[in-house]
Amino acid sequence: MIILNSIVPSWVGGIQLSTVVLKSYLMSKGIEQPILINRFVTEDGVDRISKKNEYRDEFPIVCFSVHSWNINIVLESCRRIKQKTDCYIIVGGPAVTFDTLGFFNRCEDIDLIIKGEGETIFFDVIQALEKEIYDFKGIPDLVYRKNGKIMETPHDPKLLNLETHDYSILYKEFKDVSTIYYETSRGCVFKCKYCSWNTKGKRIIRNYPLEKVLNDMAHIFSLPKLEMFMLTDSNIVLNKKRGLAILSKINELNQKRRQDRLKPVKINIESNPESLGDKDLLFQIKRLNVEHYSFGLQSISKSVLQEADRRFDREKYIRGINQLREKKGTPILIEIIFGLPFDSYARFRRTLEFVISDLNADLFVCYRFSLLPGSRFWETKEKYGITHQPQQPYTIIRSDTFSESELDKVEAYTYYLQIIYRVFRSLKKTVDKNFSHNKLAVYDEIIDCFAEKYGDFLKPKLVYHDGFVKDLEKIRSAENTDLRRRMQSDARRIIKKILSIKTKEKSV
Repeated sequence: MIILNSIVPSWVGGIQLSTVVLKSYLMSKGIEQPILINRFVTEDGVDRISKKNEYRDEFPIVCFSVHSWNINIVLESCRRIKQKTDCYIIVGGPAVTFDTLGFFNRCEDIDLIIKGEGETIFFDVIQALEKEIYDFKGIPDLVYRKNGKIMETPHDPKLLNLETHDYSILYKEFKDVSTIYYETSRGCVFKCKYCSWNTKGKRIIRNYPLEKVLNDMAHIFSLPKLEMFMLTDSNIVLNKKRGLAILSKINELNQKRRQDRLKPVKINIESNPESLGDKDLLFQIKRLNVEHYSFGLQSISKSVLQEADRRFDREKYIRGINQLREKKGTPILIEIIFGLPFDSYARFRRTLEFVISDLNADLFVCYRFSLLPGSRFWETKEKYGITHQPQQPYTIIRSDTFSESELDKVEAYTYYLQIIYRVFRSLKKTVDKNFSHNKLAVYDEIIDCFAEKYGDFLKPKLVYHDGFVKDLEKIRSAENTDLRRRMQSDARRIIKKILSIKTKEKSV
C-alpha cells in the first residue's frame, strides 16, 4: 500500500496538489497496489496524522510532501509512525529539496528523500520497492539510508518534459474538496533572486498539453462541491494564445454550471498588471468570477528591485490596475515583501504608501522575507548581513539595512492595518474619501492608539499565521461588539481631529 499524506493549513484549504498528481501518474503507469490519499489540516495534530498511517498488517510506503507550514508536523509524525508501524517513509517537496541532508539528519526515521519534481523518480522508486530493492543508485536526485549509511545519487539536470505528461488527473480525488489547486505549467520567466521557483535564474516555462488541461478542467468543474479554483501558474497570460484558451474555457465551464443550477466557481490566477495590455486577454480576465484580483508587487524601491533582479514599470502597473477597476465590485489585493536585501524601514513605508494611496488597494498582504534555500539570495546572504531563522521558514531576523526592531515594528504595524482593512471597512472608506495621499500618516495615529489600548487583546502576528484568522473571528464575535465599537469610536475621533487640523491649515 502507498499512502500519500496531504497536510495544509486550514486557511489554505483544499488538498496538496502533489498528492493527486503523484497518484494520477502512478496509476497511468500501471501501478496496481492500492494508493491512498490521507487529507489533513495542520490543526489535526501529530496524534491524528500518525494514527491514520498505522497499518500493522502490511508494509506500507508512507509519503509526505513537505512545505514550510507542515515541516515540524511531518518530522514528528514520521517518528511516531515508525514507533508503531513497520513501514518505509518517503518525503519530498520544496522544503526539503534544497536542504536535503540537513532535513535527513533531523529525523532518523525517514528512509528516503526525493529532491525536486517527483513523478518519474517516485515511479522508479516504487518499482524498486515492489521488487524489494533498497539500493537506488541508478535513480537520480535521491538521498536514502542503506545499511546505516546515508547515500546520495547524482543530480539529473534535465527538467521534466511536461508535454509528454498527457494523463488525466484523477479528478474524483477532489470530490469532497471546496478549494482545488491546479497547474497548467511549471517554471517562471522572471528571475527574482528571492525565489527558488525559476530554476536558478533560467527563464523557462514548461506546459502540460493544452488538451489535457482543458479536459482536466472540464471534469473538475463538474464537481458539485467545488467553490474555489486556484491556478498556480506563475503568470497564466504571458502566452496569449494558450492563456486565452484556458481563460475562455474557465468562463465557459462556469457558464455551464450556472445553466446546471450549480454555484459558479471563484477563480484565482497569478498575473502581473503590466501584462494586461492585450484587449482579448483583458476581456476574458474581466469575465472571470473572482473573489479578488491578486498581484505580487513586493517593492517599488529601485535599489531593492534591481538587487532582486525584478522589473517594475510604475505607469504600466497603475494602468493595469485601473483597467481591472472598470469591473465594479471586484477587490484588488496587493502582496508585498518587507526585509528584502537593500530594503529598509523607509523604503518599505514608501511601498506601502504606494499600495494604499496610489493603487488604492482594497486588500493587501505583507510577507516577512524568508530566505529560501535554492534561491540566489540564499547563496549570497553574507553580502547583505542577513541573519535568519536557522530552520524553515528561514524568516529574516535582521540585515545591514533593516534592524530587528524595525522588522518587528513593520510586522506589528501591518497587523493592525490588516485588522482595519478586514474588520473596520467603514474606517478605510472614510480615510479613502478624505485623504487621497499620505494615508499612512492617518493610520499611524490610529494604529498607535490600537496598540496602546488593545495590545493585550490583539497581539501582532503575520497575516498568513494561523492565529491571524482566529483574531479576526475573535474581534468579529458578538461578545466583542462593545470592544469593536470602542475601537471604531477611537479611530473616528482621530480622523476627525486630523481633518480639523487639515481644514485650519487650508484656511490659513
